[in-house]
Amino acid sequence: MPSALRHAQRQRSAKRKRIWHWAPEAADCVEALEQEADSLARTTFDVGHLAIGVALAYLDFRFDSLKWREDHPKLAAWHATFDARPSCG
Repeated sequence: MPSALRHAQRQRSAKRKRIWHWAPEAADCVEALEQEADSLARTTFDVGHLAIGVALAYLDFRFDSLKWREDHPKLAAWHATFDARPSCG
């Protein structure tokens, strides 16, 4: 195997390890947001809602294997309303 290819593979592996080291913290955040989902749904949409919605969409996009929706039904329902907003389409 050429050394450039080995180097690229090592870089990808190191990047994956750096990304996944935060997964427990992300799980804690999603759990906290599950507890706040009813409040999120009741309050007026603002930049905080946008930040949360985008962060959850990023988890779906990059870290689908976390399957955060399965254990957080209230947050998943809130995120479905976020996704349904005309500004998110």
